[in-house]
Amino acid sequence: MDNKKAYYQPFNDKQFGSERNRIPALYTLSDGSVIAGADMRYGHGSDSPNNIDIAVALSKDGYADWEYVMVNSFDDYSAELTEKESASFIDSTIVQSETGRIFMLADAYTAGGGYLQSKTGTGYAEIDGKKRMLLTTGNHGDKLKSFGYYIGDYENGIALVLDRKTGEKTEYTVDEEFRLYKNGEAIYCAQKGSEGVSVQQRIFYAAADLKCYKTTYLWLRYSDDNGKSWSAPKIISPMVKSEDEGFLGVGPGRGTVIEHNGKQRILFCIYDNNGGPFKDPVFERASVIYSDDNGETWVDISPESIVSMNLWGFKRSIIEELGASFEKFLAEEMPSNPLKSEFFLPTVVQQLLKADRAEVKVLESKDKWFGVTYKEDKEKVVEAIAALKAQGVYPEYLWRK
Repeated sequence: MDNKKAYYQPFNDKQFGSERNRIPALYTLSDGSVIAGADMRYGHGSDSPNNIDIAVALSKDGYADWEYVMVNSFDDYSAELTEKESASFIDSTIVQSETGRIFMLADAYTAGGGYLQSKTGTGYAEIDGKKRMLLTTGNHGDKLKSFGYYIGDYENGIALVLDRKTGEKTEYTVDEEFRLYKNGEAIYCAQKGSEGVSVQQRIFYAAADLKCYKTTYLWLRYSDDNGKSWSAPKIISPMVKSEDEGFLGVGPGRGTVIEHNGKQRILFCIYDNNGGPFKDPVFERASVIYSDDNGETWVDISPESIVSMNLWGFKRSIIEELGASFEKFLAEEMPSNPLKSEFFLPTVVQQLLKADRAEVKVLESKDKWFGVTYKEDKEKVVEAIAALKAQGVYPEYLWRK
């Protein structure tokens, strides 16, 4: 842990030797302290593939002083080197559950991997009723069917590497950080960009004896001491990613915790590129994954799920309910934050549903939603409306009878 003053900003220049700190995540913890995450981009500001790690900054005194912890790091290349063949981490998101446990989810990539390089599939196969991570003695980017080994069950932090055809154990084992051992001894490779420095092989490195598949891995860690130390990673991709998806990555920033059926539900945003970046056109989809058991298992919400764009139709009786809720809002919330307090229509509906005083019927529509949030959105919306007019869906003049 490194302690330095950052003068009210989380990350100093050259933190951990990083040239650029990008893709921020910021979260206020239950005790009032703050945790900030960011990419450490060594010698560059580019995305993966490149030499990128993820660190957090911790403040207990209102942003004046910060402590620094490296959370996700690959050391196949030195921190002084900009290199597109490096393994990397990118795009973190943070949330704290009701138990106080802090979760960080990030994208992990093999050597030379990134959004555009992510191959279709999870890199796992079902063997003996469980999804197993596959390995190869070839290259990360080889076809998955050629991957002849897999990681077995962990016991005391170590798992056997087994032959995919026979199920027999090999001389290799792997620990929870995906470091490799041969006949029980750690095996090493040269660290690129350094003179005479060796680092332990990890299955994400190009120089490793055994390598995992070149795709995106959703890499989850947790902390039970407000970010000072972190658990071994858990790759949750096989729980939430389909075999026809290429890139499936984190929506960086922060997660959220909601109540569902009287219990907490932890949610993170994710997005994909619908099976590969070279489709014409590239079609990205946003979705959500959630956990109802404090991060043990994760479920994805299908991109095809029905969602609400808040187009409501009400009966007259809603007016009285809104009036009563609005008076309470003015009395209790507005005084504490008059510039930013908002009165949300869906919140009122949710309260009525909980009190069993309302019913809501969802009407499904196949139409595509579009709108203007920023001025840059205007051109796309104008084009979309013009296309609907040309198709005869809309009249030439929308507001004339």
